[in-house]
Amino acid sequence: MVDNKLNETAVCNFKMADLIFGRYLYLVIYVTENCNFCCEYCFQQHQPKSLSQKTAESIVKFVKRELFKYQGVKISWFGGEPLLEMDIIEEISLQIKLACRQSKKVFWAEVTTNGYLLTPENMSRLIVCNVVDYTITLDGLKENHDKYRHTLDGQPSNDIIMGNLISIRDLVHHSSVSILIRTNVTKESIMGLKKFYLTLDTLFGSDKRFSLLIKPVYDWGGTRIENIKSVLLKDFGLDILYKIVSEFNLQLKFWGNINELEFGGKVCHACYANRWTIGIDGQVSKCDTCSPVLSVGWLADGMLITDMATLEWSNQIFDIEGKCISCPLRGVCLGGTCPQKRIIYGTRVCFLENGINALLSLVVNTISEEENICTISVM
Repeated sequence: MVDNKLNETAVCNFKMADLIFGRYLYLVIYVTENCNFCCEYCFQQHQPKSLSQKTAESIVKFVKRELFKYQGVKISWFGGEPLLEMDIIEEISLQIKLACRQSKKVFWAEVTTNGYLLTPENMSRLIVCNVVDYTITLDGLKENHDKYRHTLDGQPSNDIIMGNLISIRDLVHHSSVSILIRTNVTKESIMGLKKFYLTLDTLFGSDKRFSLLIKPVYDWGGTRIENIKSVLLKDFGLDILYKIVSEFNLQLKFWGNINELEFGGKVCHACYANRWTIGIDGQVSKCDTCSPVLSVGWLADGMLITDMATLEWSNQIFDIEGKCISCPLRGVCLGGTCPQKRIIYGTRVCFLENGINALLSLVVNTISEEENICTISVM
């Protein structure tokens, strides 16, 4: 129960300021635009280009220049397939790691990878670089995954990725790492989800480092998606998807979904004041897609050069007067909508209108009383 004298809006606004103007510098770094996969729903147009030495040096200078303002630094390695450029990751990481150690600051990192190159050897190299969080995609049963997530020359990838994960389970003993297995679902794969997740549960259910995230395949843009629009889950909806998986009774938990219900768990990344996405050429954006629409400038010799003409993204990110202000779930997204959609389409897109009730059901049905659960931000 909430004290009726408590001004929940004021509390939310106070927490929002603390979250948005955070104490850590957060950089999403595109290591390469190249990829060893050709996924059927990927929005990116992959090119054999990687982060230049000049940009790498500028990133390190930027971090050293800004470090005194923060308690630490977090880096998200992105691409393309970032593990194609392990040397670049190591070069930047070890310099930032040293700078943070000398300044008594925290430094940690995460990587989003297709998992094909995530051997125990490469993971050990990444752990030295303070990479502790790993997101790998397995799109259901082998036949479905290999259909939608194959190599550039059309070869299957499921067996190699699964083999890497099993080897990591057995050979990499660092307890501090977390491995999130993401599954993108279509109409074709939904019927095989139970068999798929029971297999994962058998293999990884007793290893608390592994957890799950499930999402429908959306139209994220690009041209390839046109070939598979007929199998997108828009006719099923998130409600049905979450309801199905909540009944599987797994040891593995859908922490990737459940954590979205924490305070600010669904805030668009572009809303964070101290979060920057850096492209291979030094372009700086507020969006993980490196969209020119959300460009704010570029890095040059360790300086963020802001282009004032491109700051449209920053206008009215948060709905502080409209329907969001009275929404009982405002604590989850804070009324922060996707600026890119607002700029391009002229409309605000609610992250929570679809699937929220089923997501709450997923939380209730998949968490035991003995486990710690996030505070659901219902106001």
